[in-house]
Amino acid sequence: MAPTKKLQISQEAFDAVVNENVEEFGMEMEEALADAVTTFQLQGVDLSGIITDGGGGASLESHPIIESINAIRSAVASLCGEDLATTASVVEFCNSSQPTEEVIPSTVESCIVKGLDTLRVACRDEKTNNASLAERHDALEVVLAAVKALTRSGASSLASGLAALCSCLTGDRSREKFLHCNGPRIVFEALSVEELSAEVVQQGAEALAASAQKNEDVKDAYVHLKVHEVLVHQLRKHHNDAGAVQGVCDALRSLVTADDERIAASRTFQNGMLIAKAGAMDTLLDTAHLQSKSAPILASLCSAIKNLAVNDEICKSVADRGGLNLVSRFLTTSMEQNNRVMARSTCILLIQLAGSDDNKDAFVMLGGLDQLVSLMTVFSEDPSVIQEALTAIAVITLRSPSNASQAMKAGVVDITAEMMEKHVKVANLQRQACKLIRNLAVRNLENRPIILEKGLEKLIRLAKTNHEACDDAASAALRDLGFDDYNV
Repeated sequence: MAPTKKLQISQEAFDAVVNENVEEFGMEMEEALADAVTTFQLQGVDLSGIITDGGGGASLESHPIIESINAIRSAVASLCGEDLATTASVVEFCNSSQPTEEVIPSTVESCIVKGLDTLRVACRDEKTNNASLAERHDALEVVLAAVKALTRSGASSLASGLAALCSCLTGDRSREKFLHCNGPRIVFEALSVEELSAEVVQQGAEALAASAQKNEDVKDAYVHLKVHEVLVHQLRKHHNDAGAVQGVCDALRSLVTADDERIAASRTFQNGMLIAKAGAMDTLLDTAHLQSKSAPILASLCSAIKNLAVNDEICKSVADRGGLNLVSRFLTTSMEQNNRVMARSTCILLIQLAGSDDNKDAFVMLGGLDQLVSLMTVFSEDPSVIQEALTAIAVITLRSPSNASQAMKAGVVDITAEMMEKHVKVANLQRQACKLIRNLAVRNLENRPIILEKGLEKLIRLAKTNHEACDDAASAALRDLGFDDYNV
């Protein structure tokens, strides 16, 4: 169920109540402000974007954010020869095919960039009400108009516009405005400019990711425009730039992540298949092969590949292009650099790829189980890494007696017992460990006495007692270890 929409008031309405408290009831300004805030909150009014510290009213127009918005608005209006004084006029401009000046005068460009940079810094200050104030006063619409103007002129300051746009995309309401203002096409056209710098690609991709978050309609609009083809093109050109690579990876992931809770049946699975088969997966893998040992870039690539590997066919194609060898290399690199983010990202990618039975066996043949055991030894103090490593082994051994046998040889039981003892309070880790033990025992009766000799029965029963989330997995493990009282 969608949340109830709160009532909104204007700055003028809030200031009128404050003035009434002062003039009619003789309150001091501090008391008058506090009373006004309490009164409106009790009425269910949304005060985000309202200046509640006494700085509203006549001084609102001199607020740095409002001044910046007005300066950008006037500068863009001078370029397109239109009056952009109202919200509707700015929205109409954003949705039109109306041309702007091909060359922006340096003074006008400087004015736009100054306003954009002020907005970007102000809206990213999470300790203030700046982002909400900017949204109430058309910041998003005006910034989109500026990006459109800068794109059409080929201005080098386009990065400032896209960075400011990203900072204005702060919630569900801003993303709806973005869609209404033709935002997907404006960002698409900005990213489609030839000879873009890596900085512009990074800022454009980050704006795309921010705008597509939790909004299925925005995702669909981008996919309809085939923005993924533009992203792939830019990734090929800027594969050596960390910011550009990470930005593009985040953008691709945002298009295939089902995070809009308002939608009963997400279309992101279909989007994932379309984008993967349109060349994105091949380019991501090529980029990964070209990278050496930059952990942040490799972690971003892992996440993007994982999100695009949406079915068995694509998982197999990743393996055919050396994807499992990449996973093995990434695991080694994460251990060499002691980088837990990369280790965790690589395990999560492996979990996805191991959904294919052929990939499970191929990874085991690469010595992957030994690597995972080593990984848990290196990151033994980090339960987030251990949990994903245990999950990966559980997937690899699921319905595979041969892989279960190989896991026993690799020392999986010993390391699992050690991690269960070390992280006894981490419910999800305990749950994955129980699933793994169950997979080792269910089709391999010869493994049961070895598992029990290591003290796993006690650990599994302890997980069952301590964590409700472990109840079903622990019961299944005990049952397949041969205990009749598995459900006690």
